[in-house]
Amino acid sequence: MQNSLYPAFVRINYHSVFGPHTMTIPTLPWDPSGGTPASGEFDVWDGSPIEADVMINNLVDLLAPFFSADNIFDDYIIYTLENPEADADPRYSAALATLGTNGAPGWEKATQNTWSFRTTSFGAFKLVLLDSATADNFDRITDVTGITPAVNLIAEITDVANGWSGRDGTRPAQFSQIAVTLNEKLRRSYRMN
Repeated sequence: MQNSLYPAFVRINYHSVFGPHTMTIPTLPWDPSGGTPASGEFDVWDGSPIEADVMINNLVDLLAPFFSADNIFDDYIIYTLENPEADADPRYSAALATLGTNGAPGWEKATQNTWSFRTTSFGAFKLVLLDSATADNFDRITDVTGITPAVNLIAEITDVANGWSGRDGTRPAQFSQIAVTLNEKLRRSYRMN
């Protein structure tokens, strides 16, 4: 099935002072028997499996610079699907309690930063960050040269030693852009309209 979250995905729950949010990211298969403490392991694109808790915490640490300290990553839940059309089963969860680290976020209320990548099969992979830092700049970003936190996050997502996946079942391989906008649904939710 095209664009399925099969075989596994992670939901990262976080919140700002304005409201709660969830980030859903597809992964390669998850094995509950590996890893410590009990987080299991994800298959990776090249090499030995990676402990799930390590892979997820590494990503969250690299997301933190794109949020102010008023944003907190609360927890994550790993889900698996038996087949592409099956319902998702929650398999493991753990607390995060990671704070954003951006000291000059600019406008962040009801903002949306969409990080777009192409997979090895030229499918789409997106990370959507809500109530995230903008530095008061709503221009599209296609070149992250010199923006170390962005370079690091892109390297983490595309690393063959991780198990992040596109919904087409292939590896995120090429960064395309960061699109910064206001999220109209959040604006309504926050009574900004």
